[in-house]
Amino acid sequence: PDGRIRAQYNIGLSTVTIVDDQYIINDPFISEEEKEQLEKISFQLIFSIPLSALKDENILRKYLEKLEVNNEVIYYFLKREILGYGVYDVLIQDDNIEDIIAWPNGTTCNHKIFGSLKVNISMSELEFNRYIEKLVYLSGKSISLHNPILSIRLSNNDRLTVTYAREISDKPSFSIRKFPKQPWSITSIMMMRTISPEMAAWLMLLLKYKKAILVCGPIGSGKTSLINALCSLIPVDQIVVTCEDTPELKLARQNWISLITRESSTIEEKGEIGMFDLVKHALRYPANYIIVGEIRGEEGRVWAQAIATGHGGITSLHAETPEGAIERLRSDPINVAEGNLKELSTIVIMKSLYIKNIGEKIKVKRVMGIYDINSLIKPICLFKYNLENDSFIKLRDPLESTTANKIMEFIPREKLIEEYQLYTKFLYLLSILGYRNPEFTSHTKVTELVWKLYEYEDIPEELIIPEVQLIE
Repeated sequence: PDGRIRAQYNIGLSTVTIVDDQYIINDPFISEEEKEQLEKISFQLIFSIPLSALKDENILRKYLEKLEVNNEVIYYFLKREILGYGVYDVLIQDDNIEDIIAWPNGTTCNHKIFGSLKVNISMSELEFNRYIEKLVYLSGKSISLHNPILSIRLSNNDRLTVTYAREISDKPSFSIRKFPKQPWSITSIMMMRTISPEMAAWLMLLLKYKKAILVCGPIGSGKTSLINALCSLIPVDQIVVTCEDTPELKLARQNWISLITRESSTIEEKGEIGMFDLVKHALRYPANYIIVGEIRGEEGRVWAQAIATGHGGITSLHAETPEGAIERLRSDPINVAEGNLKELSTIVIMKSLYIKNIGEKIKVKRVMGIYDINSLIKPICLFKYNLENDSFIKLRDPLESTTANKIMEFIPREKLIEEYQLYTKFLYLLSILGYRNPEFTSHTKVTELVWKLYEYEDIPEELIIPEVQLIE
């Protein structure tokens, strides 16, 4: 292809080439004879394939063997159409893609490294509407001119939002928000330079003492990934309840209760269970931590009441500044009481931005700042991101913050200092070992090591992470 090739890799039998601002999919070559065979088999399958083959690759392969399909290219296309997502399957299978937005005459995607890219997929409006119908049908829902908008979870838990036909828009469209198959660990987050070990250590200290953390930023800034990573820093004996619209959080612990909203399947919207209902329900559990994927309305007020009564908590909010976040919490429809706002300990601001890396402009996610909330409900910046050299600056000593003083009402200052230093060193070691052994990027492994650290805080780190002796 013309232009500068920025990356090239395979997804299945297809090749993806990133050229300038384009995401180009090249499917394997198929001859005219193979096309005829593909069409013939597809026609046979329409009338004879068992429903079980629509969900199980092994059943599909055995069924195709009966039809004497032994051509891997033909099998690839059939599998993509039957078990996958057709022409959009490559985008959905590509773990580098975060979002897909499509119209009949064009498609764009959001790439983890290269940002927004144009995709070489387009189709007629009739084909596009049929594709939407298929996507929705395979998810167990329906869409029509009477009900032309829908937001549902696909079978792989990705979020599909659809505008069908031309009832409320000049053209049909859909978007797919993808979620990572494997949860991000704090090691991975540090290795990506989203946060420094010292900053993560401060958040770890806050979580140990059940202080509330609010993670803010625009869509796609990495809020949920950070929250998931922070969950591994919660002590082992604590009960955690999570409330989400979409099951994005994956915790490596047994004492975890996951609550997911339920959409109504009736026109009257009976049976719907919203986020407000979930957070109220979570309060009935003997939970130590209540984690809400995102607050938009009155569920934020209930979450704030929970942290005011001694629960630890993490949640996210769409806001780009700490002042904006506090104002949103105070205003309709959230309306958090001033007394409860004082229990909010920390605001983390995140952002997705572009930096130069060996001459290449790449997309990264960074914690732009960590703010302590003082007694006047004013944000005080402790750590700040420096764009000039892609680094983090400590503006104030966290141990002198309002939150630190609250913690020191119950423990000696010396103990808090020791713990902060220990956690900083521990997380620094993890970030180094992650480059040497992928095992240390595993969310499960990191959680186990954190629990071990909490249990044996007074012994050398070599007994917690024997591999530290490999670090010179």
